Amino acid sequence: MKRMILLLIIAALSLSGCSPYSLVPSGNSHNTTVSERGENIPDPPTSDRDEDYVRRVALYFVSSDRQQLTPISRTLTVRFDDTLLENIVERLLGASSSDGVRGIVPSGTTLLYVEDSCSIATVNLSFEAANATSRDLMWMKAAIANSLIGVNDTNYVQVLINGREQSGMLLPTGAMTFTGDSLQALWTRKSTEEERFSTSADASMVSRDLVLYYPAISGNFLLPEVRSVTFNTADIEKLIIDELSQSPQNELCRSAFSENIQPAAELVTLDDGGRVVSIAFDTDVNELSRVGGFDMWRTLASIAFSMCRNIPELDGVVVTIGGEWIFSASSGDRSADFRDGIMRPDDFGDAVGDVAKLYFSDGNGSLKAIDRVLPAQNTNSARALIAELIKGPLPGEDCHSVFPDGVTIDDIIGIRIQDQCALINLTANFYTMCQNLSFVQERGLVYSMVNTLCEMSGVNRVRFYVNSEVADTLTDYISIRSELLANPGLVA
Repeated sequence: MKRMILLLIIAALSLSGCSPYSLVPSGNSHNTTVSERGENIPDPPTSDRDEDYVRRVALYFVSSDRQQLTPISRTLTVRFDDTLLENIVERLLGASSSDGVRGIVPSGTTLLYVEDSCSIATVNLSFEAANATSRDLMWMKAAIANSLIGVNDTNYVQVLINGREQSGMLLPTGAMTFTGDSLQALWTRKSTEEERFSTSADASMVSRDLVLYYPAISGNFLLPEVRSVTFNTADIEKLIIDELSQSPQNELCRSAFSENIQPAAELVTLDDGGRVVSIAFDTDVNELSRVGGFDMWRTLASIAFSMCRNIPELDGVVVTIGGEWIFSASSGDRSADFRDGIMRPDDFGDAVGDVAKLYFSDGNGSLKAIDRVLPAQNTNSARALIAELIKGPLPGEDCHSVFPDGVTIDDIIGIRIQDQCALINLTANFYTMCQNLSFVQERGLVYSMVNTLCEMSGVNRVRFYVNSEVADTLTDYISIRSELLANPGLVA
């Protein structure tokens, strides 16, 4: 009799539209419910906190005989508020000499940040790292580069100390790739290049891949780009100025200023021993903006980042325009004040952006991929990406929004990344606003979100909830009851 009553209750719940997926035990965090088809359904997210996850990686250390970089496999637990790149560097810094390898950094060295943009990882270490010899600095940078290359599509690694380039040499280290050389061979090659460069006689034989920073066309951001520079002069600052006046490879950027108004550049040693690059534009501010096509903030940020992150032991940049010393710059909601007239990258805040791939409607039933420049930390934030989709196309992007009127970012109750799946919990209002969508519109909305989120590192599928319940569809056509994969066939 009790069994019959239970069956009648379950049948009543089904007929009333209540899903069996709602029978989730309360008070447990991130439990799963078994569906009718045997699927494990994770609890719906009620916030944006991601799950911790585990990765097996190869960390490279200096061998005990100092002859090579030795890979050692390690298991890392990446917390929700950390990144895999940061975890790798922190594990390298915390390692002591053991297992036939040596620690790679001087005592007390800490990680300040890892900046991940355009497949370039910029690692900034605390000032204690500068206590290493020139040779050990080179080996330390090579160990970090080898450990990061290939992780999250990283192609180049740049290692800074306290925000600037330090190598103990006149030549910049430049952007590093994976090195398979023996450490002694690496040191011999670099020291030989340094000797040629310092004599100036045949400096043109020396080249470096430098990370330069170009203003993005849209938004107050810089995007990094690796440029191969051949040193035909000892004046590195002049070579950088020349490169910044050239058209960048990334079509989302423009040159920092026109070739027609290239400034004079000179490395100057101050009375207190500090080293700065003096940049002098002959033209006035109005002419520079008109001909260069950029506001002052982005132009100066481009110069400061490109100089300080490449010229060894540079303390900053001073700029004069039409004979006037520049002490501040602003653009929109961005502003920078330069202490004593010396500008440094830190003065410009989080100026480095990154490129996110967003999917909108092409107006003909398909999706169109749009590259948009965002703050670097937003390109791997699920909520930030959904917010960009809701915001819709920007001028010049030639596409159409997929979201119905009345939907805002507040209609995303929570997003959680768990086991490489993005779990999205939508409000009842989101569901209501979708009820008049056609098949094509519903498909475009669903796969705009799915395709966009699957562009994130560590995400390969998406699951939706409506008001913390598993729903059949948002309207009537596209099933969202199970996990969805990206659909490249919808992209025009």
